[in-house]
Amino acid sequence: MNRFSSCLAFALALSATGANGQVTGAPPTAVQAVVGGAFHAGRITTSAGELDYSLFVPAALPPAGRRALLVMIHGCLQDAADFARGTQMNAAAARDSFVVLWPQQRAANHAQKCWNWYVPEHSHRGAGEVEELHVLVTTIVTEQGVDRKLVFVAGVSAGGAMAVNYAAAYPRDVRAIAVHSSLGALVAHDVASARTAMKEGPAEGADVLARSARDAMGADAHAIPLLAIHGAADAVVAPRNLDALAAQWRGWHTLIGETARVETHLIPGLGHAWSGGDASGSFTNPATVSATQMVLDFFRSMGLPGGR
Repeated sequence: MNRFSSCLAFALALSATGANGQVTGAPPTAVQAVVGGAFHAGRITTSAGELDYSLFVPAALPPAGRRALLVMIHGCLQDAADFARGTQMNAAAARDSFVVLWPQQRAANHAQKCWNWYVPEHSHRGAGEVEELHVLVTTIVTEQGVDRKLVFVAGVSAGGAMAVNYAAAYPRDVRAIAVHSSLGALVAHDVASARTAMKEGPAEGADVLARSARDAMGADAHAIPLLAIHGAADAVVAPRNLDALAAQWRGWHTLIGETARVETHLIPGLGHAWSGGDASGSFTNPATVSATQMVLDFFRSMGLPGGR
């Protein structure tokens, strides 16, 4: 399957999502202003292709070499500015003094701006979109004076699935990971298997998925803490994927002889939406507990600034 193939399962399911996950705000054409820092758009060219992104740099930062970076990967039918509005993560970064990178899928690569997480050519080390993310992150780390041990990655839906694939492909890039409404790493290889995993959970058992992740990491495998959040009423990505991801994560850690910190939250009444998100962003549910706060608390325990 090539780069321009469409993930109909995600796109159609998202378009049909009801009150707990409906589009509540239209993405702007330009990156919005944020108090306490600069939020600007850019594009990077890699050997695997071009990747758009937005970058938030707070007005106040620690000295170069001691800074932290949070990478936020959006879902289908979203862009960087939309995801930023819905999560309000830039406001947290302005307050707590860390950099936020928002990779953005190009419509030329996927009509619904989904990441091609289910395509092998985009989900393994040295290939496609995973490689683009690696180049982008390492470039921003250098340009912004980030401590390479303080790079945190979060994603939602297709962005969450891409985030765990990225962690499997480049584990040394990632201090810890947090995903919302996501699936496990490398659980699909085409649209049909993606649809099955979304609706029924992964076809393979935890042992097979654990070995797949471990093999993808190779000699770079090391402990990566995981926070996974899911809506109990999610009709797009079945909640059983939450347990499958947690089992996979614990499993590959067992295979490398390390202990995994895995934290999961199943949110009652939540559909396919960012829990507690701002209504100005799409696919948010402001009425439920704040996923943004959960992500911040989890990452803070591992070095992300904040909580003072």
